[in-house]
Amino acid sequence: MDGTSKKHVPYIAMLASTDEGTYGIGLSEVQSETAEILLQETISAVEQLLTIDDVSAQQDKINQLLLKMKNTMTDRCIINKKFVQLLEEWRENALPKVIESWDELSQTVKDNMTIINDLYCGKHLVLNLQEYAGSALSDWETVEAAGEKIGREKHLLWNRKESATLLAIRTVCEAFGPDANAQAGSPVEFGDYLDEVGDKSRLKAYRGNRFNVPFVNGAAVYYHHHHGHISAVHKSLPPHKQKNQLTRSVMYDLEDKIVIGGIRAMGILNSHITLPLMRMLDKHDISVMDTSKYYARLQTCINKWMDDPQDLLDDSAVMFSDFVPARDDVHRALYAEVDEVVEFNTKQAIIIILHNMYVCVTRQVEDHLPGGKYATPSENLEKETQTCPKDNVAAERVFAGLDHLKRKSPNITALAMQGILLWTMNKTASFLDECSPEKRNELIEKAVKSRKSVVKSYHDKIKKIKLNRRKEVEKRMKAKEAKELLLVAQTVNNTDNVLKTCGFICKTTDDVDKLVSNETDDSSTRDALLSQIKYYKSVNRGVVKGSLFFVTSGGKPVSTTELIVKLKEILHQLHVGESSASQAESTCTSPEIAASKEQSRAELKEKLLAKLNRGRKRKCPFPAENILGKRVRHICMSPDGLNLVTYKGRIIRESTAKDLEEIMEEEYMCYHKKGYTFYTLIYDPPYDQLFAYPLKKEWDDGLLSIM
Repeated sequence: MDGTSKKHVPYIAMLASTDEGTYGIGLSEVQSETAEILLQETISAVEQLLTIDDVSAQQDKINQLLLKMKNTMTDRCIINKKFVQLLEEWRENALPKVIESWDELSQTVKDNMTIINDLYCGKHLVLNLQEYAGSALSDWETVEAAGEKIGREKHLLWNRKESATLLAIRTVCEAFGPDANAQAGSPVEFGDYLDEVGDKSRLKAYRGNRFNVPFVNGAAVYYHHHHGHISAVHKSLPPHKQKNQLTRSVMYDLEDKIVIGGIRAMGILNSHITLPLMRMLDKHDISVMDTSKYYARLQTCINKWMDDPQDLLDDSAVMFSDFVPARDDVHRALYAEVDEVVEFNTKQAIIIILHNMYVCVTRQVEDHLPGGKYATPSENLEKETQTCPKDNVAAERVFAGLDHLKRKSPNITALAMQGILLWTMNKTASFLDECSPEKRNELIEKAVKSRKSVVKSYHDKIKKIKLNRRKEVEKRMKAKEAKELLLVAQTVNNTDNVLKTCGFICKTTDDVDKLVSNETDDSSTRDALLSQIKYYKSVNRGVVKGSLFFVTSGGKPVSTTELIVKLKEILHQLHVGESSASQAESTCTSPEIAASKEQSRAELKEKLLAKLNRGRKRKCPFPAENILGKRVRHICMSPDGLNLVTYKGRIIRESTAKDLEEIMEEEYMCYHKKGYTFYTLIYDPPYDQLFAYPLKKEWDDGLLSIM
């Protein structure tokens, strides 16, 4: 069982593993992913499964099928842990109803039958190793940089919030990998270059490769960097691609020896740890209980290498004897000769990463390690878990199909997606082909008969989900209103208390000094100060820092002097906040500011509309006197000023002084003063008047052309 969200809608996928393989039993849209809903959806999926064979499935049949579900495979998140607990409680209540002579069984037998074997997804261990490696790398880079910037940060304004090493690996893939950036990436140029040198890209797409991809791509990036592929392609790129931020980031990162050391460390750990672990998990003849010895060996090796990684650095390490590192081109590049600085950085990065990996392994697969409940499984336990897979990847594939269907058909329902995905995953068509014609017709007839009830059940469920969501909104609104009423009541009480205790509310620091001087002893002074602080806490709306309202420190009350300082600072921050608000309000309402804004708006509108009067600049020169007598096309604004209109006409002459005086429009006077030569032209009918324009200006703006 696994869950995901698509377009803010949560979905749950349920699968069952048998001797013959893993099959899907349900894909549901849910209100939210909680343990209670997971249990409810499990029971509902089994009930729906039984209705295909028996429309009126009885509760005892549902119980019998559910009781066969003795194992779960999850990522051990808090919701799944609670779900397993609820499922065990449900089994405890259901078992007496279906097991004869339940009361005569011993308590040990009852406990064994009730307990769910909650198994951990091995691929999620690899996923968590990625997260732990990234966290360790980030801290290690901070230590090695000693306060200095590393990689692209030395040259670009970059607010990095993750490991520079993992960022560099992902950026190389974004620039040259199979899922490269559509605008700034250069995957085609990279592929063409590798074809020329007789090689191929080793970079993997992040999309669709959730597990182990940072380690695999770390090795691939180091391989291409070591052989000079990335720098060679960079030199051959056109200038606009060389200078874009993505490509520059790649080159800046690969110039930094701290980053290179981290990348090489990720590649070495991929060869000797994560890749053998993935190969073990993918091998079909290793059962989920057999993984215990591999996990124990994994912990032992990490514990050894995190103190002395020399075996990893000289390529003599072997974690699993039946899954030795592949000595391919990428592996050999990782162990090619490097300079001392990169070698040192690689070693330190490996040590730090392995320390965090050790924590991850010890926590995540505790049940499989020595002393865990699955470390030495009994014969009965091995039999119970015989059909259980080692990972939960099948559910991930269902969600990949869901993602594809949602992109292809945005309005598709969860019921339709369930039908499509389960039909494909369970190979229903092949099953029906193998059935006899009578059996096939019988199953199809039952499915057709149950269609209406299944569709009705789905629509009823969606209506219930929407109703529950509305109820949740109403519940939140009522809670918010109740909280606001409580705040109002607290404000009233605190106001009454401060007036009763002090007689007035402090507005300035002078009022605080006056308050202190009016009190006769320390106890009454503290009470007065506390009442003032409580009052301002109740009326504070985010202007004052919350820490100023803390009146205890380390479990002890703060001193009277500190209370005075706090109250004065509260008043100071309130005064600053009110001054800023009033200043902003006065600025907005100032006549001068308003007039300036109005003028700016008018200029902006003119600037935007002026685009209609401009064309593209001509590269060919204006023909000058050669244009006389020529027929031309002239683009001008229409008389209503809303559209551009193309007029056809003929150039008659250079404009005379009389032409300029009589027919030149006033808006072109500025060009006459600048020395532009004007030409007189006449447009084709129905126009019969003459016009004078600075045609060189019109030509340069692309508004004039010779026919």
